[in-house]
Amino acid sequence: MADEDECSNVLPVSRCPFGHGTATVDPYPGYVHGKHPAVCPRGCVPLKADVSKAEAPKDKLKREATEFIELYGKENKVSEEDTMRRVAEVLESIESTGTYTHTIDEIRHGARVSWRNAPKCINRKFYNTLDVIDAREATTNEQMFEAIKTHLKRGIGADHIPVL
Repeated sequence: MADEDECSNVLPVSRCPFGHGTATVDPYPGYVHGKHPAVCPRGCVPLKADVSKAEAPKDKLKREATEFIELYGKENKVSEEDTMRRVAEVLESIESTGTYTHTIDEIRHGARVSWRNAPKCINRKFYNTLDVIDAREATTNEQMFEAIKTHLKRGIGADHIPVL
């Protein structure tokens, strides 16, 4: 009986043909997802907050990672075979370590999607120009300081100010 309760808290991966993924209705009710035909003609329905809170953290990570990798593949025209291979790799990593590491392209895409989907941002139309500087290898104070200096030089060292 306990196994049945555990299984009932696992939410399915969203299969929205537009790659909207699963969304909760809090803290912004009616956020980009919903049954508005201009947003999703298929009627993606946001989850109620109490439903998603009942999901086990590891299951939530697996579901969200799968949705993100599938969205990345769809929007970047990655073959379905390569996308499924990456999903399997991510799920394997989550199962064995409890986490996974994004590629730099996935980080860049995630940052752009976040900006694109920010409903209150007036400049979100420029989301595609966003660039990401990968400084994950910086582990010491000195390395972090150098990464920050590089970021600042790159941001203000040109005739125009790029979005970083």
